[in-house]
Amino acid sequence: MLHDGDRATCSIPHPRFMTDAFAIPLATNRTLARAGLTDRQIKRHVETGTITRVRRGIYVSSADAVALTPEQWRILRARAWHAASDEPPVFSHSTAAAVHGLPVFRSRDERTHVIAPNPRDHLAADISRHRGTTDAGVIEVRGLLITDLARTMSSVARFDAPEAAVAVADAALRSARREDQAAVDRLRRDALDWLTPRTPGAARATELITFADPRADRPGESISRLYLHRLGFAAPRLQVEVPGPDSTRYFVDFGLDDILAFGEFDGEAKYSDPLFLAGRTPQQALLDEKRREDWIRGTTGWRILRWEMTHLASVRTLAARLAAFGVAVPRP
Repeated sequence: MLHDGDRATCSIPHPRFMTDAFAIPLATNRTLARAGLTDRQIKRHVETGTITRVRRGIYVSSADAVALTPEQWRILRARAWHAASDEPPVFSHSTAAAVHGLPVFRSRDERTHVIAPNPRDHLAADISRHRGTTDAGVIEVRGLLITDLARTMSSVARFDAPEAAVAVADAALRSARREDQAAVDRLRRDALDWLTPRTPGAARATELITFADPRADRPGESISRLYLHRLGFAAPRLQVEVPGPDSTRYFVDFGLDDILAFGEFDGEAKYSDPLFLAGRTPQQALLDEKRREDWIRGTTGWRILRWEMTHLASVRTLAARLAAFGVAVPRP
């Protein structure tokens, strides 16, 4: 952890989307007026789609906004509120998660979340205020004050959808895993330390944070783990290594020991993802995947069950997918 004065700054590596979101220029009514635009012209540009309103009085070029991820939008909205505030706000919950570079997946609340001594004070409808201290558990990232990783895990686990909470917690622990297992254990312990028996949502948050696993490397895998647990399956092994031909190694997302099968979550963009393709054509990647699957089935005797994000719409849709493969679901 680095320090800048008496305020800690975040030293966690961040994904590319965070840099992009911070690089997008924000324009205010005042700056647009200086550029010669009247209020009527600004309104017309919004209506025609030339510029996009981030929040009242703050805009971005629609060309910059056209392909933004949910995380990028949260960062932009945080930057906009920061620009509109007299005092630097402390961002929290899913807003802080996005700034940390964590996936904000199936979050219940699109509002910008801030910590405030008196959350009953009137604020704009797109701002959610939460009572809490701003003297501890706060760091600075790219000029924004946010709750630190442990506090963010805790608040998301208390207030947001379980799917969102597990995806955030898994990713947070995964970032700590870059150091060592001790860092993972320390981060989990620090997140739990923000909970007390009197804290609203503490019981559920404790369960979700304890359930988190840094080996799940995508939100789809995190939600798969959650739903498999709810369906009554034994805890799967994650990132299971299977020896391949010529000293190669294959890794499978889930080892489902109680049904003698492997599970694989396939993202929608798998065969168009440059990281997955690694210079191959989609056709070559598909052929390589077939050979990999044939080898795993042939050498282990276990079948491979595949599901996609559409099968994770709910616990029931995953149960239906598994049942279609002849799997007896313990708690359908």
